[in-house]
This record gives sequence, structure tokens and C-alpha cells, in this order.
Amino acid sequence: MRIRQSAYKQQGVVLIIGLLMLIAMTLIGLSGMRITTFEERMASNTKDKHMAFEAAEAAMMDGETYIDNSVIALGAFDTDGSDGLYDDSIEEIWQAIDWGGTDSGNTNEALVYSAFGSSYGIGTSPKYVLEQYASLTADADKLNLDNYGQGTGAGQVEMFRVTARGTGGSDSTVVIIQSTYGKQL
Repeated sequence: MRIRQSAYKQQGVVLIIGLLMLIAMTLIGLSGMRITTFEERMASNTKDKHMAFEAAEAAMMDGETYIDNSVIALGAFDTDGSDGLYDDSIEEIWQAIDWGGTDSGNTNEALVYSAFGSSYGIGTSPKYVLEQYASLTADADKLNLDNYGQGTGAGQVEMFRVTARGTGGSDSTVVIIQSTYGKQL
């Protein structure tokens, strides 16, 4: 009879061990789901940041094209910035710009690059500002102060800073990039 009692006592142990194994498997599954969700968020944020960078880069290239094709004199570069063109009187103008402004003609306004719009999945069209901040003269022309004789033909190069701002799928993801661009006028 003793053999029957010991077998009877051990029947509940299998149930307890089974429940503990089930709890452990549930915890492992929940942990895996949490990790997967976190990785999906990271991938989404990375995609959003890349979209914002691409938008800003497209706007920067449009600004450089604007300098090449439209800037023939420096008269439009002033302090009011109603046209997105600034002179060097305000340092780091890109920090004071109204990047969210939509009405052109306002003070401290940026130029909108509308060719890269919402069809690309970004929140707001990218914008850029142009600053004329330096004039460089070739060393050979510096010696010819009174303009006697023939110059070297190097002339004066105007330096511009192009600052572009792009957003990703949401307006909370922002990328600002800058380039320095020179043009002989």
C-alpha cells in the first residue's frame, strides 16, 4: 500500500511544473513582442530622418541652382529677408528664420522648394535661405589696386551660405543642412 500512496502524492507536481513552464514561455513571448515593437519604432524613426535629410538636400541644391541662375548682383541681399535673401549683417540667420511661415513677404522668411512636396511622404515642403557673407579677391588681383594694366581675369568671388531645412513624414523630424557656395559676379 505504500507504493500507491507515493504515486498519488506525485500527480500534482506535474501540473505545477507544467504551469511554471507555461508562465516562462508567456514571459519569453511577451519580451519578444516588446523587442520587435521597439525595433519597428527605431526603423520608422530612421526612415523619417532619412526623408527629412533628402528633403533638406533637395532644397539646398535648389538654392545653389538659384545662385547660379538668378543672382547677377548683390542688391537683393539685405537685412529684411522678405525674399529669403540675406546679407552678412545678421550672424547665423538660420536660427532666427520663421521656418514655419507660409505667407511670402514676411520678415525673416525662407524660400519654399515646392517641387519636393507631400507626394514624397514628407510633412511640409522643404525651405531654404541664402546668405551673402563674404567677397573673395584672387591674390593676383590684390596687387593691381588701381586697376592698371590687365588683370588676371580671376575677379571677385562672392561667397554664399545656403541653409536648408527639411522635415520627414511628421513635422517633428527636422534636418537642417548648410553648404558654402561661391560665384564669380
